[in-house]
Amino acid sequence: MSMQNKQPFATSLSSSKILAIGIFICGIFIAVFGIWAAMAPLNSAAIASGKLVIKGDKTLIQHLEGGIISEVAVTAGQVVHPGDLLVAFDTTATSASLAASQTQLLDSLALQTRLMASQNNQEVDFSQLQEIYKLSPELDNIIANHSLLAVTNRNNFANQLQLLDEKILVTEQEIIGLQAQQVALQATDKLLRDEQNILNNLASHNTTFIEKNQLAQQIAANKGSMGQVQAQIAQARQSIVATKLEKVQLKLDQQQYTLDQLTQLSVAIE
Repeated sequence: MSMQNKQPFATSLSSSKILAIGIFICGIFIAVFGIWAAMAPLNSAAIASGKLVIKGDKTLIQHLEGGIISEVAVTAGQVVHPGDLLVAFDTTATSASLAASQTQLLDSLALQTRLMASQNNQEVDFSQLQEIYKLSPELDNIIANHSLLAVTNRNNFANQLQLLDEKILVTEQEIIGLQAQQVALQATDKLLRDEQNILNNLASHNTTFIEKNQLAQQIAANKGSMGQVQAQIAQARQSIVATKLEKVQLKLDQQQYTLDQLTQLSVAIE
């Protein structure tokens, strides 16, 4: 009975010693660490850079193309709502760029109208363009310039065709003159041959060999002249054909140039 009562007491005493020893060891460890922390040199600590970031939903507002701010409409910490003006940019450069783009567009549209009229061989009509862009201050000058260009180009093209027509007319007149020479040479050839026949019939009389030879030379020379005139007529006719082909090619080139310009303009305007 006494042995059973002494055993729990011994166990309780042993646990108290263990707890006391543990507290003592922890105290020693804390004391040693405190002394080390107080006496350790600062240059032995690890140094690193950092950045202080405010916690919150901050949105970066940035202009896509940049520019000069002419007005700031809000202050720091001010509550704003969707659609409120935050900053205003200086529109001087933007307005100038927009005006230049609008002028270029109007010029392209006027050129397109002029080329289409040229392609259809019609007078240029800018009335539709004037109705759509009647408020543009540059439109009148643009239309005036393209109207002048239309007249100038039309006159230049007509002059080129006229020069070719005159070349054909001159060549035709040359052919008429050559044909007259041809008729005269044919008549001369007939006379010479008649004279030759007469001399042959009078061979038994006072005709000499020299006279017959001279007459034969005249006939040959006349025949050569007839051949030259015939060749000149053929060459003149070939020249007329070439000039007519040149007229056709000139018109085709004009049409192709107009078509190419219209195609490029359509791509640029779109």
